[in-house]
Amino acid sequence: MVTTVKSTLAEALQPYFSQQPVVRVYLFGSLARGEENEDSDIDLLVEFAKGATLFDQARISWQLEELLNHKVDVISESGVASTIRPFIDQDRILIYEK
Repeated sequence: MVTTVKSTLAEALQPYFSQQPVVRVYLFGSLARGEENEDSDIDLLVEFAKGATLFDQARISWQLEELLNHKVDVISESGVASTIRPFIDQDRILIYEK
């Protein structure tokens, strides 16, 4: 079931991400671990393309929430604090790559 949710999410977002200034997108957090509940958000770690702006990051976050009708947290790969990096790397799953 969890694999199906991840696969469905990855498949559904392919067309969207292909039009955005992103290189790779990873799912992490409770959904990636299969521990999500009805209150869980969708955590995405994004490697933005060179030249992408903070405005792009905010816009993508907002658009994903509209598209998925769900709370989405978008974190930039370059902005991850070293203290939380191991926790993200532990369960991240690649869902998009250009």
